[in-house]
Amino acid sequence: MSDDDQERIVGLLQQSRLGLSSRDVARRSGLRASDVNRCLLALQSQGRVERRGAKWRSTASIQLGAGRITPAAKPEQPTAPNRRAASETLWKPGAQGGSTNGEAQQSRFVKPTIDIGASRWSDFRRLCLYYAECVRLDQRSSIHAKSDEENEGIVCLDGGLINSGSLVVRTSESWRRFMQEAATSEYLFIGYPLHRYQWRDSHSGQTIDFVSPVFVVPCRFEISGLNLHLELLGAPRINEGWLERRLKNADERRAFLTLMGNASASGDDEAEEWLDWRQGAQLLSHYYGDWLAEPLDPARLGSFPPLKELPRDGLYNRAGLLVPRKWRYTNKLHGELIALAHEIPDDQLDETALRTVFPHGEPARRGPGEEGGAEADGSALTTATPLMLNAEQFAALDASATELLSVVVGPPGTGKSRVVAATLARQAVAGRHALFASRNHQALEAVTPTVNAITDPWPLMLRLARPWGAAVDHSMQTALATLVSSDQGADERRAEQLRRRLADKLVQRRKLSGQLDEAIRIRGDISVELFDWEDAINAVPEAIRSGFRVQPDAPSKDELQACVNRVRPPGPAQLSLRWFVAWARFRLTWRRSLAAARSLDGRLRSLFDAGGRLPPAPSGESHELCDYFTKCLAFWRPVVEANEQAAKLTQLRASLAGLPDLDALCRELHRLTLEVVRLTDDLCREVAISTGAGISNEERRDLDEVLKAIANQSAIDDDAAKRQWERALRKAIPILLRHFPLMATTNLSVQRDFSLVPGAFDLLVVDEASQCDVASVIPLLFRSRRVMVVGDPMQLQHVTSLSAATDRLLRQQFRVDSDSLQRFSYRATSLFSLANTSPSVCQRTTLRQHHRCHPNIAEYCSDSFYKGNWIVLTEERGDRGMQWTQVPDDSQPAPGGGATSKAQMDAITAELKRLGSEGYEGTVGVVTPFRRQADLLRDRLYQSLDKSLIERWRLLVNTADGFQGDERDTVLLSLVAGPNLTSGSHGFLASGPNRFNVAVSRAKRLLHVFGDKSWASACSISHLRLLAEACDRVAVTPSKYDPDNFRTDLVGPVWEPALAEAMREAGLPFFQQYPACGRYLDFALLREGLKLDVEVDGEAYHRSASGGYVMQDIRRDQMLISAGWTVKRFWVYELREDMPRCVREIAECYGASQTA
Repeated sequence: MSDDDQERIVGLLQQSRLGLSSRDVARRSGLRASDVNRCLLALQSQGRVERRGAKWRSTASIQLGAGRITPAAKPEQPTAPNRRAASETLWKPGAQGGSTNGEAQQSRFVKPTIDIGASRWSDFRRLCLYYAECVRLDQRSSIHAKSDEENEGIVCLDGGLINSGSLVVRTSESWRRFMQEAATSEYLFIGYPLHRYQWRDSHSGQTIDFVSPVFVVPCRFEISGLNLHLELLGAPRINEGWLERRLKNADERRAFLTLMGNASASGDDEAEEWLDWRQGAQLLSHYYGDWLAEPLDPARLGSFPPLKELPRDGLYNRAGLLVPRKWRYTNKLHGELIALAHEIPDDQLDETALRTVFPHGEPARRGPGEEGGAEADGSALTTATPLMLNAEQFAALDASATELLSVVVGPPGTGKSRVVAATLARQAVAGRHALFASRNHQALEAVTPTVNAITDPWPLMLRLARPWGAAVDHSMQTALATLVSSDQGADERRAEQLRRRLADKLVQRRKLSGQLDEAIRIRGDISVELFDWEDAINAVPEAIRSGFRVQPDAPSKDELQACVNRVRPPGPAQLSLRWFVAWARFRLTWRRSLAAARSLDGRLRSLFDAGGRLPPAPSGESHELCDYFTKCLAFWRPVVEANEQAAKLTQLRASLAGLPDLDALCRELHRLTLEVVRLTDDLCREVAISTGAGISNEERRDLDEVLKAIANQSAIDDDAAKRQWERALRKAIPILLRHFPLMATTNLSVQRDFSLVPGAFDLLVVDEASQCDVASVIPLLFRSRRVMVVGDPMQLQHVTSLSAATDRLLRQQFRVDSDSLQRFSYRATSLFSLANTSPSVCQRTTLRQHHRCHPNIAEYCSDSFYKGNWIVLTEERGDRGMQWTQVPDDSQPAPGGGATSKAQMDAITAELKRLGSEGYEGTVGVVTPFRRQADLLRDRLYQSLDKSLIERWRLLVNTADGFQGDERDTVLLSLVAGPNLTSGSHGFLASGPNRFNVAVSRAKRLLHVFGDKSWASACSISHLRLLAEACDRVAVTPSKYDPDNFRTDLVGPVWEPALAEAMREAGLPFFQQYPACGRYLDFALLREGLKLDVEVDGEAYHRSASGGYVMQDIRRDQMLISAGWTVKRFWVYELREDMPRCVREIAECYGASQTA
């Protein structure tokens, strides 16, 4: 071993007061362990080192000045254009205050730092840094300290600053409180220059001396004995917290950013250099010299006198090392975002679902099993169906099995939780892994029990996150303990039989579904052609129309037009070459053309005028006859066109006749789907029962290591312990997922149970995505390969405390403010919005079939917020779903914003007491737009109502935000709106249709509104005005179907009345435009044991209950069939051609059903 290596080892030991093991020396020096051991023994014989216990120590130490910055040399790395080398130091440390250690040393940090500028994912990495700062600031974690907190929250550094790379700082005994705080943090911040200023606390009234850096940069760090090793992450940037406190005026802030060169920066300006310490000091000195308490020079830093003894406010030539203020919930998210920006290589990012949402260059080629639309392992079962679903839900389910990115729009009550549960269970059956996540626990509560109910009592899905204090059943630790102690054997024979039977049924269903799709396509074509045929037949002359029949041997309209072109005379003489050529051609060919026209006319007469009703054509040859036959053939044009249209219809009818009977096809498909659901559930149960089967001894050991690591976790774990835990968990994840393929957690809890492993899950499902910020989902996307995003843009959105100005500043500083990156704004964009507008989205599915609310409530929500697109399927029970109690406005402004109404509190309290005295048994909720009104109402009701009533009703009193994801049978809405509202409260109501949508749609059976209806009916807020109109309409509209007052506006103009008259003459009882399953049926024949729906196709497009067009009648027939209806369809041409036969078929079906 060389002398240099020996000196390097001695230097490492001199820097460590506590000593190092031989393994630590080998790791830090980069030398082989055997060589290090020989060298240590040689140095020990020379008396230069000694061994105490398991640690080696130097017999002499080098004293560094406390707080002195020592640059740590790193191996040379290629630098990006216009970027300084990572280890470059622009200003050397000052000579005073102690010596520096110039020994070169390897980077102490285990994971290398990625060169963002050279990365194909550079935009994404800058976005991660931007999101990390947004997350920190959203939790009010500022980078500042009080002046009397020196050596606790902040320490001052001596020497000179570097702009990038690694450095070593020698700690001081006076830093002990600071170092104790630093040891509990993941990152520190270097800030320069320090600004001392006074701040008046609005609560206590005290004046506090603060110290805040103008420019900051985050640092990874490692504590080694008395030394603090730092690695700068990125370039210096403006401290947003300082800027907001120092410059309150927006114009002054904008001017500062411009003068600092920040306002003009853009993500597209690759050539512009980032701000460095010297540039920042020079700009501050030049433009804001009156702020300076002393000259600024980052190469000559000092730390005396103490901060609390600084003589006056202003900027000081101090560099501070700060511990960021602690914040809850998102601390681990912040760390993972930093890691994704600086540590994760491009090839790992390429493997994840991040590629579907975020910009990146030169995406890696993916295998056929990963491409959108392709199926991976278990492809034979990727169409398995664990739950009965409607057509829209099936479409969303199928997209989740194959697409890299799919989006599901799920308005309230449309069964999105059912789609999610079916998607997750299908993943397990197909041998795939899935992670289900949401911002809140309510979404997990709605899905996890549904999935586990399929396999009860054996869990299929683990829920990793629970609300504080909730009981824990299927946690990660429980699952590991189950697997470690399992001696379960799997019944592979039964499982394989179930797979084969299920695969066979899926093939049969796929075949039937294809036939049904073909029938739907043909019927759609027939509907279109029928309308064209009606127009064509109406253009046929009356003499031909009455006896018109399709003639397959008739000439085509092209043949007719060619004959007309030949026989038509050229017209009056013109001085043109074209006319002369036409006249010459006509003179040469007119006799042949006349003969051809006479022949074609005779052929058409024989086909369409066999009775001889038309006058005979004249004989002879003359130019005048050419003109005659030109007009004669023009007479036949509409006939030929109608014949071609009729021929198309005949061909389509023949194709439709070649398919199985439609009603039988739908019934067989329904039966097969039920069988598939049963087999899928059985297979899910087998998967859950076989948990723990087939674990090898090595796997059992690996799982036990993780289990014990969880049990041994403590508050004093350091980075090495965390890395040890991550290594053990990384080995255990594939084993765990093989036995528990489904996991559920919240966005901010996944870091607790799963290390940052790329593509660990085949599918990520994110629910309530409109409430999810983009930042919290990035680590989830990294852990997954595909993603399904579920949400509703008309419900509550992502909310942040970040101001628009701060968001703008952050986007500028991290160079993510270009036009193409505007849509990635933390403040303005939810995950749903980002995914729904992504060019990579493979399928968007909107769920429209509503099953929750009373039809009156659902129709109001549909018309007010969803353009009338809902198909309301909740049963009409004869009761009214909306009610308004008039309460004159007495609203008063509330402290802190909003409004309250004492009169509405009185009215609601009285109503709930009445419900209690009448023994109401349903669930009850009270919702209001304003927080203060909700608090007062809650206190009032909990004081006034019996505790047993509150518990029985599961009484919930809250704003719309507190009701998201919940529901009650009866909801009382305290509107608190009227002419007395302040402009701010009025604006809040007007700008919050999403919140109002959530508030109203929480009611299942009754929405009872309390407020000033006279004001609401005339106000400018559309959703309030429509609510008042809806309540008025419900009050006067019959709550049950009235056969004498049905929807005549939905009746076809000709053939529906004709069929109705024919059925009356035949003595068949029926109801017209009968409401059922979210649509109006043309005719309903109802008797005990019989529900017969008779539909007339081709006269008009059918309508939904809300009046919208229904284009997929056949898909809706499946819904009717599942509800016990028999469906009989007739085309208008069938009624026109043979009305008595159609009536006989209806009577036979009615009689057969009656007999049955």
